Amino acid sequence: MWQIWVDTGGTFTDCIAVSPEGEWVEAKVLSSSALRVRVTRVQSGDTFLIRVPWKLPDDFFAGFTCRILGKEKAWAEVVSFDAEY
Repeated sequence: MWQIWVDTGGTFTDCIAVSPEGEWVEAKVLSSSALRVRVTRVQSGDTFLIRVPWKLPDDFFAGFTCRILGKEKAWAEVVSFDAEY
């Protein structure tokens, strides 16, 4: 079972979790519920490689809605996430 601790502040929310295997995972996210990642390469029209500063399991982002900053109508749903890339 995962153990999760969350401290919500005005701008950032700090998250700490311990996996069932005892691995510690930390993340700092905007309190607005948004996560920021960096697109490192566009593979095709609907496939992107992203860089995240955390270790995450496969399909962690599946079901998330994402948008490209600065583009009002650039929304998409994440259907899969491969943590190896």
